[in-house]
Amino acid sequence: MALDLKTGLWREVNVGYSKKPNGRRSHSAWVYNNRMYIFGGYQGSINRHYNDIYCFDPATSQWTQICTRGLIPSPRRRQCTVVVGDRLFLFGGTRPSDSPYGLPVVVDRPTVPVRLRAAAANVDADEDDEPQVHLPFAPAPTPQAVPRLNDLADLYVLEFVPTLKNLALYKFINQPNRTCPKLCRQKVPCCIIDEIFAMTTPNKISTNLEPDDRRVAAG
Repeated sequence: MALDLKTGLWREVNVGYSKKPNGRRSHSAWVYNNRMYIFGGYQGSINRHYNDIYCFDPATSQWTQICTRGLIPSPRRRQCTVVVGDRLFLFGGTRPSDSPYGLPVVVDRPTVPVRLRAAAANVDADEDDEPQVHLPFAPAPTPQAVPRLNDLADLYVLEFVPTLKNLALYKFINQPNRTCPKLCRQKVPCCIIDEIFAMTTPNKISTNLEPDDRRVAAG
């Protein structure tokens, strides 16, 4: 949908046969060079997190999936993104985890309209009512394992116009058997070695709270 800010008129955008993203929520969106980009998000109907990037060009009304290189963020939702110059900074978000200390995921389920449920149960109901009835065509969900969510504290940078220096760094990072001592023997400047270390070292700021920690935090 597109909103004309001058007339206040909404209209549906015909994107033709372009490769558009799947339906999702809790994704990030930003504008760069008069184009809209989206990253990640969550599709509740299939309980899936995404880490893909799509670009929408208003001039052509076409979607394009963007292929990126380097260390790609894991599938996630609720992350924060900020554009600074020709770079995008992405921080945090949440993703599924096997840890028992994460937050429970609420999986979307198909629902039946209130009036339809009331009619099947032969009762009267207003729009705000929520009668608890079981319909023959809407069986109660069976118990299942509920996945958990972890809050992330990692930081990624997406360069729209990468420099020759950074392209060379990415090339080295993707090489097998890369070590800092090897770089020292090749007389690589210390500032470059430090930058490679910063680009390849996990930058975890916080960890999940253990049960004892949560008790202290609550108390």
